[in-house]
Amino acid sequence: MRRPQAARTPPPWPLLGRLPFAVAAALTCGADASTFWSSCGRSLADPLGGPTGATFLEACSAAAVAEAAPEVEDTPLDATATHAVPQWCIDVAVRLELDAASNSTACAGCTEACALALLVLWVTGQVTDVVTCTHSVMQLLVLGNLLPVSPKWLQGLKLAALLHGRRGLCRRLRAAELRGLRLPPPRSLAAAPSGAGDDLGSVVLLLAVTPDMLPTYAPFIDIWRCYASWHGLSFVLDTDIGEVQRAVPRRPWNWMRWFAARRHLPRYSAVLVVEPDQFVVPECWADERWQLARTMLRGGSGLGVGDVVTRDFGPPMTLNNGVVLVRNSAVGRFFLDLLLEKAAWSGTIEADQGAFDETVLEVLGAEAADRGDEGYASRCLQDVIPSWRGQEVANYARCWWLEAERLAGGPFGARRSRAVHFVDPRVADVNHVVGARGLEPALLHHFAGRSKDWGRMLALFGLRPDETGNCSRVLQHSVDSAARKPCSPAAPAQIVCEPPVFVC
Repeated sequence: MRRPQAARTPPPWPLLGRLPFAVAAALTCGADASTFWSSCGRSLADPLGGPTGATFLEACSAAAVAEAAPEVEDTPLDATATHAVPQWCIDVAVRLELDAASNSTACAGCTEACALALLVLWVTGQVTDVVTCTHSVMQLLVLGNLLPVSPKWLQGLKLAALLHGRRGLCRRLRAAELRGLRLPPPRSLAAAPSGAGDDLGSVVLLLAVTPDMLPTYAPFIDIWRCYASWHGLSFVLDTDIGEVQRAVPRRPWNWMRWFAARRHLPRYSAVLVVEPDQFVVPECWADERWQLARTMLRGGSGLGVGDVVTRDFGPPMTLNNGVVLVRNSAVGRFFLDLLLEKAAWSGTIEADQGAFDETVLEVLGAEAADRGDEGYASRCLQDVIPSWRGQEVANYARCWWLEAERLAGGPFGARRSRAVHFVDPRVADVNHVVGARGLEPALLHHFAGRSKDWGRMLALFGLRPDETGNCSRVLQHSVDSAARKPCSPAAPAQIVCEPPVFVC
């Protein structure tokens, strides 16, 4: 059995973390030597009298461009490839990056030199795995967006071809990393804490929240706390940001819940990971027949099937990992470890979302290989990292639908997997993303996205902020809501996107 590796700290490429994705700055560096020197002199000044100033653009650009060639599909994976870029060019590029790390405006008057620094580091860097490969993809994207006009030395370079080839290389590297990936033996629940047993009382409902967002999330945290109490679930509110900061610096906080899940899982039979921007709809909130954890585990007693449980998604639905249940089993822990490896990748769709989706395919692929079928060769990975158009959400979703159907032996709603249980939303929609389709019937409404109206969300639940801390009041509101409107947890059978959108 191949054991997933711990998340690695990204290479120290501070430009990627400091520079905005698009920079509209004047190209002053290449105008003449004096302008270049005044803009970049602090970074390029050489106390030993070596080549500096405009020589960097002239000599280093020619050397870097000559070395830049797109990877092709049949090129052997060779981490020991050599280059002919002078060492002093690399030293200058590193100094520019260090300046950018300490001063976010260091490239404002020197964008051309910073762009060249990225190209120099791109052609000389050793790409040995998906971590370094995805970082190099982001280097190219930042390089292209630093320059509103292509300078003369860059005009002969086909950045789009370089990016396409590098994204393909990332896919090939991951396929090589996955060779020999094997699932742990069939599930055997780890020993639960004394008295926990194998019942739903040993399932913990987990929320992971950064401390600065606690005042905003407070009413929804209260609603989840009361939900766990009413349904006999344990409840954990995790605010520990230190682990994410240490493991994957400069990464989005989306990853915080998965580190928290892995940390808390050994104490329980399963972890139910939810988010503050969701709630079980009021008319179903107190209904024991549709208790969220029991519904996801497909049954009314004990811990049923599946080591990882998530909502199923098929055409034309976009993927979402807002509600996930993970068992304290060998496969459940293996899944989280495999997911957390990807925290060090750069540019994945919505940070953890694309990484989660890819992990599902990898586990399904290992399961297929165990059956003697063709496994997963990272066919979708190229679209989980960005292209010049940005995030390839639609293309990735289409690839995921096809691969999931092939690997799990069935289409949406009929997948067969021992490791991953896909909840059919036509039976119970445990994660309805409220977007273009609005408030459809569902067990749980999820207001995903960056722009949220927290006041409206709470109004839709039907309580004021000063009421949510009183669990008796929340319960009574749910009982009253169910009296007015029956619980209807199933999603509509047919979903159609508004043209020309084909993923919604």
